[in-house]
Amino acid sequence: MGEEPSPKTPGQISTEGSVKTQDGKFVKYPDGFKISFLKAEVRPDSKPAFDGDPNTSNRVRITLRLENTGTAPITISSDLTTMKAYGGANRFELNLDPGFAGSQEARNDKPHRLSPGTTFEVYETFNIPMDKRGEIAVSVNDFPTFTPANGDAYTQYTFSDIQDVLRT
Repeated sequence: MGEEPSPKTPGQISTEGSVKTQDGKFVKYPDGFKISFLKAEVRPDSKPAFDGDPNTSNRVRITLRLENTGTAPITISSDLTTMKAYGGANRFELNLDPGFAGSQEARNDKPHRLSPGTTFEVYETFNIPMDKRGEIAVSVNDFPTFTPANGDAYTQYTFSDIQDVLRT
């Protein structure tokens, strides 16, 4: 099972939280950028990936909501993934299915920025074999996908215990 995040002090960002707890389902940064875990679902009905691989039995789709409750736009890189997934007790990095992300099962459907007062739901589909489903975690902001208006970087955050809310 994933570790519980350490208690937060005002202005401090936790680095991990369990999606089984209310506080662990989201991370909110001081500038108003909020990333919320919405759902994880087995998706064997997904279309074959761009590479034509017909094996869909291990596909799991993770959906997040991006919100900008701040006053400045947040830049979103169009050529990078939104999240990374890890499986098993030792958190092996899992393969992203390159065919499925965004709202229309196409990677080119991600906006380039998130304006103040707007939200956007994004999903990515990962190949998660059964032997890695005992523990599933997803991290965001461990690469420069999102950039705050001041040009800094956001703290990496990991959603843990996803296996316990996985819909089949």
